[in-house]
Amino acid sequence: MKAKKSRVVLSSVSVLLVLSLLAGMTMAWFTDTEKVNANFTAGVLDISVKPGETDVTDLTFENLRPMLYDNFYKELEPNGNEKWVNDVTQDKTTDLDDEDYAPVPAYFKPVTITNEGTLPTKVKLSLEIAQDYACKEGEKQFVAEDLANGTMTASQPDSPICENKLEKVLKVFVYKQVGETWTKVEDVNLNTAYDEAKANPDEAASGNTAKETNNTYMTTMLPAHGTATYVIAGYLPETVDNAYQGKHYHSKLVLNAYQMDDTDAGVPDEGGSSSTDPEEAVAINSEEDLKKIGQNMDGDFVLNDDITLTSDWTPLGMDGDSTKPFTGTFDGQGHTISGLNVSKSDKISVGLFAVNSGTIQDVNIVAEEILGSSSVGAVAGSNEAAGTLLNVHVTAEGVRGQSNVGGLVGTNRGNVSRCSADTTVTVTATQGVGGFAGDNSGVIEESWAVTGINVDQQQSTNLDVGGFVGSNQNSGTIRNCYVIARDTIAGLFNVGGFASLNQYGSTIENCYAVTTDKIQCSDTVSAGVAVNENGTIKNCYAVSTAAVGSGEFQKVEESALKGTLPQGFDASVWTAAEGEYPQLANNPQA
Repeated sequence: MKAKKSRVVLSSVSVLLVLSLLAGMTMAWFTDTEKVNANFTAGVLDISVKPGETDVTDLTFENLRPMLYDNFYKELEPNGNEKWVNDVTQDKTTDLDDEDYAPVPAYFKPVTITNEGTLPTKVKLSLEIAQDYACKEGEKQFVAEDLANGTMTASQPDSPICENKLEKVLKVFVYKQVGETWTKVEDVNLNTAYDEAKANPDEAASGNTAKETNNTYMTTMLPAHGTATYVIAGYLPETVDNAYQGKHYHSKLVLNAYQMDDTDAGVPDEGGSSSTDPEEAVAINSEEDLKKIGQNMDGDFVLNDDITLTSDWTPLGMDGDSTKPFTGTFDGQGHTISGLNVSKSDKISVGLFAVNSGTIQDVNIVAEEILGSSSVGAVAGSNEAAGTLLNVHVTAEGVRGQSNVGGLVGTNRGNVSRCSADTTVTVTATQGVGGFAGDNSGVIEESWAVTGINVDQQQSTNLDVGGFVGSNQNSGTIRNCYVIARDTIAGLFNVGGFASLNQYGSTIENCYAVTTDKIQCSDTVSAGVAVNENGTIKNCYAVSTAAVGSGEFQKVEESALKGTLPQGFDASVWTAAEGEYPQLANNPQA
């Protein structure tokens, strides 16, 4: 599917305001002029996108110092979530102080991208360079006589526009956050005009001047209403000579947003593989290949064929009592992994992957039985805050555990979109049980579950059971999802047709549950949510013989949902067919 593109130029007033903060703090390389406040307190440039649209904003770098890359990287120092420091002390490895610069250079420009659309998107970052993007009248720029005394003056109205002298020698890098560390995306320089011969005229020995292969960068999946922060950085290799002192770089940062299924746009480069060189990813062709992912948990992998597992499975990343999260990418390319059996009754984080902090997408999983202790799910025991599950579909005969047990994932703190779970979930004790996820504090969108949840009440002491999710808490969001009960949904306490618990700050919206007479519970039962602790529930419906309870789901008859879309359901997300319950347009039930 090709995405429609329409250029949206941001407000010149807002862009000027933000960039005057982000790009205005620069430094004359070798002068010792007036001292200014060195802190780069501009915060983050916020840009909103929607699938099918293009956003454009100015990007400027001025008066940067050439330096070795290791020293350059040391100046990247985020200070909390609101302030950024370009650290001239280089992590206190130099004799320099911030007061020595007038003002401190802003090499690193954080950009937060928000998806304002209703569908997941991937965003391609690129630069456009042209003379008419250069510095206009009134912008400060060096003139020859100013270099003698180290001062700057404003250009006159009749002065020519800036010559953009840094465009041939500047590298523009992209950094993403991996764990707690900002990591450069390898082999990407957004500046298409970079010329190695200009940057290293003397052909000095250097590992920092070679030309990168790629001039664009495609992000990983950004869910609807989700955000991601990257850092755009201007780097001058140490071989650049003094002729470029006081020169400028001006361009437009272009963000093209595409739907995830727009294959013509390219694939996400998250993790280091390139849209122009997809063969960098490791091919998975067999059960043995799949097991080897555990030896390279930050790699990029593509599944080239269906695989049937023939032996009991050890979750990827699990080594004895310790687990290592998967931080790479796994693209199933629509293939199926079947025969999944996991028997780890005393282990935490049990599934095909133990813990996911990367991207798992476009794969079908057929499981016979998944058995664990806590955080148990067919795809992953835990999907962490940095983790993404996209277009992953599970069929499982049984998923069993003691707490935080779900058909797709046990504990979700990350982003899940367009996934499904057709499972039977069995739990023997404690709390947090759902047909799709046991516990959610992340984002789940455009997903569904067909399930039965059977609890051994002889062993149970306190259970929170929900048809779709056990508990939704800690600002968790569930949007445009549904559950249909194929079998009984049973528990001892707090049983909800859709969820057991929706806590303060958490949201469930545009969802429905069809449980009819299949909910069984001796205390606190609801057609929608058993206990709503001041969370938000909006445009949610339940077909059930159970009472609505405190969950604020609207109880309706079958006829109110079949063949029509209820109030609040977006026709671009949902479809309605005669005699059928609403289906997700981009994730229909087979």
